Amino acid sequence: MSYNPELNLAFIPTNHLGNTFKDDGKNTKPGHKMASHKLYLGLTGWELTKDPHESRGSLQAWDPVKNKRVWRVNQKSPWGGGTLTTAGNLVFQGEPDGLFKAYDARTGQELWSYDVGLGISAPPITYKLDGKQMVSLLVGPGGALASNFGGSGELGFESHGWKYGTHERRIMTFSLDGKAVVPEQLAPQLAKPIIDEKFEVDAEKAETGAGVYAENLCVGCHGAGAVAGMKAPDLRESPILLTGSEKAFESVVRGGALLVNGMPKFPDLTDAELESIRHFVRRQAHDGVKSGGGH
Repeated sequence: MSYNPELNLAFIPTNHLGNTFKDDGKNTKPGHKMASHKLYLGLTGWELTKDPHESRGSLQAWDPVKNKRVWRVNQKSPWGGGTLTTAGNLVFQGEPDGLFKAYDARTGQELWSYDVGLGISAPPITYKLDGKQMVSLLVGPGGALASNFGGSGELGFESHGWKYGTHERRIMTFSLDGKAVVPEQLAPQLAKPIIDEKFEVDAEKAETGAGVYAENLCVGCHGAGAVAGMKAPDLRESPILLTGSEKAFESVVRGGALLVNGMPKFPDLTDAELESIRHFVRRQAHDGVKSGGGH
C-alpha cells in the first residue's frame, strides 16, 4: 500500500478470495494440543466469487477520511504487487503476470506498462541519482504469490514456463530516458511430471494425502496441488517419490536430509501420512500428464 498526501488517497492491492468454513472433525476443545506447523482453519478451499462484476484481484484508491473507494482497477489475479505513488500523481504496481504498470493516481487510467518477463510481488521504489529520478523494482514472485500460483490456467506460472532454480529474480531500474536493452530471461521450461508405471495410486490414500500436504504447509513451498510456483522444486517430477525411493523420501521429510537446502523436517508425521503424501503427489503427476498440463 502507498499513500498520496496531496490527493489524500491510499492505493491498496486487494485480493477477492471468498471462502467458506466448516467443522471438518478437528479437535478444537480447550486444552487440545495443536502442532505448530499445521493449519486447522476448516477452510473448504478458495471459492472465487461468482459475481461477474467482481474480480480475483484489484487495485483500489481509497479515501481514508471519507471512508470510500474513489476508483478501482479490476485484475484477473489476486496478490498484485505493492504500490508506489509519486508527487506527479502516478501510481506504479507490478502484477503476477509480469506486467509493470503506471496509472493516473486521480482516475486509475492506465498510462504505461512494461513486461518484465517474470511475476511481480514486491513494491517499486523511487529515488534520485545524479539529478535523475529512478524507479527500481525487484522482479520475481515471492511470498504467497510464489507459493500458490504454480498451477496451469490464466492464474498459474506453469503457463508462462517460469521455474524454480531456472528463472532468477533480478532488480530492474527505469528512467524517462532509459535506453538499455533488458537481458532476456531463459526460455520457458514446463515441469515434466514423471509417470511411475509401477506405482498404483490408491484414491483414498491420495485424498488423505491432499489434506496432510495442506495441513503441514507443504503447499507453502511446493505449491497448491503439488504444482510448484517458484519457491521449491516441483514434486511431480522428483525421482524421490518413485517406487523404490521410500527410504530416501522418509529421510528427507522426517529425517531432515535436506535441511541445508532449506527443506524443513517433519518428525511427527506417521508412516501412514508419509505414504498418503506419496499417493497424492503421484496422483497429481498422473493427472498432469493426462490433462496435458506441465508436459
